[in-house]
Amino acid sequence: MTPDDLRAAVAACVSGLSAVADQDWSRPAAGLEWTCSHTAEHLADDLLYYATSLAARATEQLKVWGKIEEGATNAQVIEVIRATGELFATVADAAPPSARAFHPAGPTDPAGYLATGVGEALLHSHDICATFGVRLDPPADVCRAMLARLMPHVTEGGDPWRVLLLATGRGDLPGKTRVTKWHWRIPVGD
Repeated sequence: MTPDDLRAAVAACVSGLSAVADQDWSRPAAGLEWTCSHTAEHLADDLLYYATSLAARATEQLKVWGKIEEGATNAQVIEVIRATGELFATVADAAPPSARAFHPAGPTDPAGYLATGVGEALLHSHDICATFGVRLDPPADVCRAMLARLMPHVTEGGDPWRVLLLATGRGDLPGKTRVTKWHWRIPVGD
């Protein structure tokens, strides 16, 4: 995964979320107990956390949390997501491939962290968009690369976005059992 993969994923998120910016984000996000607003804040916080952890080459969990100001409009929240995505991509651009940083699932390299950022961005944007019947349309090559890095055990063929949704319990594919438990596999890169 590259910083440009993250930028492409965040661009897809911003596009999808912008299509529902005029909706009521106090509603529960599809498939989650969180509201759409809380889900969006979580997404921005993830991107900020990943950027700071990678920048610090953290060896343990950092105590950082990105809180969006109360009263922010949905459009302002979307701008925070865009900005934290770019911040993370910029930090990853500057990090050598040998850099390592703490992640709750295990230490990882910049590519592993970028893959988690792509996954969080796409999946949580999907959760919000799906609440309002809007389909997110992320780049297939980015989904394919993210699956290869974080879910190498997923061997389904076809549209990588639909496979990612299936693998994370957010979608169905004909003839496939719905997934109820899943996790990222965040190996440390070579």
